[in-house]
Amino acid sequence: MRLNPHWLPLLLLPCALLAADLAIKPSDLPRVPATAPDKAAATFTVRPGFHIELMASEPTIVSPVAMAFDENGKLYVVEMIDYSQRRDEKLSRIKLLESTKGDGHYDKATIFADNLPWATGITCWDGGVFVLASPDLLYFKDTKGDGHADVHALVASGFGNLVEKLNVQALPNYLQWGPDQRIHGALGGNGSRITSFAHREDPPLELRGRDYSFDPRDLHLRAEIGGGQWGMSFDNAGRKFICNNSRHIVQLLYGINALKPGVSLPPPAVDIGVDGPQAEVFRTSPDEPWRVIRTAWRVSGASPGMVEGGGRASGYFTGAAGITIYRGDAFPAEDLGDAFIADCGSNLIHRKKLHGEVLLTAERAADEARREFAASRDNWCRPVFFANAPDGCLWFCDMYREVIEHPWSLPEPLKSHLDLNSGNDRGRIWRLVPDGANPRPLPKLGDLPSKELVALLAHPNGWHRDTAARLLHQRQDHSVTPALADLAERSTSALGRLTALRVLSGYGELNDALLAKALTDKDPQVRVQAIHSTTARYTGGAVPTAIDTALHALAKDDSGFVRYELAWALGALQAKEKPEIILQLAQRDATDSWARTALLTAAGDQAGALFQACVRPDAAKVDPSFSRELARAIGMHHQPAEVDAVITHALTATEPADWLTPLAEGLTRGGSSLAKADTSRKLQPLIATATDHLRRNADIHPNDFTILGVAGSADAATVIASSLGNRLPISLATPALEALARLNPSTLGKILTETWPAIPPDARPTALRLWRTRPQQIPALLDAAAAGTVKVADFSAEDLASLRESKVNEIRARALSLFGPAPSRTEALATYRPALDLKGDAAKGHATFQARCTLCHRFHGEGNGVGPELDASAAAGREKLMGNILEPSREITAGFSMAIVETKSGERVAGIVAAETDGTVALRMPGGLLRTFPRIDVAQIERSSRSLMPDGIEGGLTPQDMADLLEFLSTAK
Repeated sequence: MRLNPHWLPLLLLPCALLAADLAIKPSDLPRVPATAPDKAAATFTVRPGFHIELMASEPTIVSPVAMAFDENGKLYVVEMIDYSQRRDEKLSRIKLLESTKGDGHYDKATIFADNLPWATGITCWDGGVFVLASPDLLYFKDTKGDGHADVHALVASGFGNLVEKLNVQALPNYLQWGPDQRIHGALGGNGSRITSFAHREDPPLELRGRDYSFDPRDLHLRAEIGGGQWGMSFDNAGRKFICNNSRHIVQLLYGINALKPGVSLPPPAVDIGVDGPQAEVFRTSPDEPWRVIRTAWRVSGASPGMVEGGGRASGYFTGAAGITIYRGDAFPAEDLGDAFIADCGSNLIHRKKLHGEVLLTAERAADEARREFAASRDNWCRPVFFANAPDGCLWFCDMYREVIEHPWSLPEPLKSHLDLNSGNDRGRIWRLVPDGANPRPLPKLGDLPSKELVALLAHPNGWHRDTAARLLHQRQDHSVTPALADLAERSTSALGRLTALRVLSGYGELNDALLAKALTDKDPQVRVQAIHSTTARYTGGAVPTAIDTALHALAKDDSGFVRYELAWALGALQAKEKPEIILQLAQRDATDSWARTALLTAAGDQAGALFQACVRPDAAKVDPSFSRELARAIGMHHQPAEVDAVITHALTATEPADWLTPLAEGLTRGGSSLAKADTSRKLQPLIATATDHLRRNADIHPNDFTILGVAGSADAATVIASSLGNRLPISLATPALEALARLNPSTLGKILTETWPAIPPDARPTALRLWRTRPQQIPALLDAAAAGTVKVADFSAEDLASLRESKVNEIRARALSLFGPAPSRTEALATYRPALDLKGDAAKGHATFQARCTLCHRFHGEGNGVGPELDASAAAGREKLMGNILEPSREITAGFSMAIVETKSGERVAGIVAAETDGTVALRMPGGLLRTFPRIDVAQIERSSRSLMPDGIEGGLTPQDMADLLEFLSTAK
């Protein structure tokens, strides 16, 4: 990173002085001049073998945030002039650009439509464009040929109407043609209830954490899996990717068809960057003065706000935007399928190579380990949007602003000195081009006969395939159906066969013979598309014999991608002998968590038959964890014969509890219990034996407690309590406590108070967590603490923080009275200040890291990604690292605030919200455990401004221990 010398004093300003009154002078914020368009290319450093070319700039365009090429090479550009606080002035507009020389350099501009508020998205259709301008989805078309839209139609409205204040950085965006012949859009983040004006009879579409799509021929809206902020893209195979500010590349692992009533699925959005969500970036531009000052204020505590990157102003993703998969034909073949992501705040374009079949991994190219694909030294450069273009290159919109930052995140003393409109009269469109690439004339596809469009479906450039598919869908020219079928069957291009299947599906002309053959295609991506087409054609109906046979064969496919997509498809298809197909897939893939999720969803109401197939003596080996998950599903469905079958199997198993536990959990979820479901009382001998062992205090096995916990009556708690009072070893005390957690007796507090002296020290943290997460039992816990039965030393920092910060006034007051206020962080900082001057031992620090930090943090690939990655924080220096450890709630990285889910059964669970949809809430908990709560089970969700990491985590460490830990965390990999 290059640093302008006259900014150095900013970095040295004492935080205490800044904290005094946040006063700054204009001289503290030296302004950087803009770079003229003809000199701007020289500010870029681009990957060797590539260069950057300016295709349009001011005054032809200003503030470009989205663009779309029509079939004849004309370019529609969204100009968001009213960013970021001038929405009411409706300054946004759509500009139509034309290249009068036909070389792709756009030199003629016409205002196509204007007077729009915060326009953000655009895509072409039928000679016009769909446009997003919150709260509306609009359609504009020029029928007179003068370059100005005379058709203005309101398609739908309601974007952002579920939030009190519209967030400019959470607006809908990235309208684009999808692999299912529909136009897809990213919601952006503002909760919305969208009303269709094209179909007023349709119920409003409520979107929270989801995206949407529509067929432009009928305009019916549909929810889609999504949840990104700015950017959304599909690869050639149809996989979907999103991003948000601090999560730069996210893969969605299933589609909207996977969602079933009553079925709880893990969040589909998974960060796939090997360097973490908020990965390191390498800007070539200097940090803006205002950003340096704001970071210093936040670090000092003088100004509220998220402190990221360990207190560094930059060097990591904070404004990831515009994720796009490259699908062109101008770059080298090895670059096809790469992901490109902008960081508009750092003036750069980042690239990731994607690897794998199902859950992909994304990593930097080997020769881009310490640099970006493209980066500008110009602080005004703001890449925000990418497009795969007609020339096979990757184009991007450079909004070109002096400041591009959410106005809510700027402290008023800074904001008053910044001109947030500076640059709204400027803007550029660039393209990234391989050196030596030959210029291409702009295409003219609009007048091509349909048969020639069919041939273009096999074009190596993704823009040509998408545009030809869109035009064919628009025309619905069924005279070319034979040509489409021929392409789908005989084209030498796998992409041609795949795209022809998509168009035929949109035509409703995909016959069974062709579909059956496509399911046996030699290319796995074509087979996956055939699976998707089968699902679209036969959901809810009987599958023909030829298709059914092909689906059976795919269960043995060599491609994990094919088998994975088949598993999801089976959830919607009425295939013959479906349990046998799932069984075959399970034999191969059940050890993979995502494949297992898909297979369990596919089982649906046939979980019982599938369970029988998995556990029969002559069955081929299936991972037992899959069969146990089926037992849980059977419990949720609560069909007596199926439940009885699981019980019968458990009675013959070596470890009955392994099968009864998930069955009981499913029954509880379904509103019943194992005790109620065992109508034949088959479990009574097991219960009697377990009870006898505990009462005699002899021959006790951990499963005895489990049996009583999942199948015992209310009296079982008394038996377990009596045994727990016999000073059990840790190997038995822990399952005893787990059994009490399942039974959740009303006398739990009394039981724990009486047995506390007998509970082994290593099991007491589990007992305390059980005790304090049941609100009704907390008074008994505080009584035990007041009586000295439970010592203050028994409470962890997390326990104490939870009690001191209880929402119940009486509990909070008693906790403060008993334990006093939390130890002063100022005193803690003073106590450990000597650690900064001590020489640390990285090896010893590594041991401390493993013991105290890996539950929630990952560093150099070790640990769990519950809290922020520590790789980015390490460069902040030892003093800053220690401050983060000792004061974890002072600086909370965006997206890592704690939430507490309270279930209707009374349990309170703390974690980080991993995903939230209409049907579920998923918490990421210490240890990396992801727990998903159906909303029907949730009583309330508390949002906290506190870190999940409690104050006092340093308890028991000496200053030398801290020095060792800091040395380890400061050590390069």
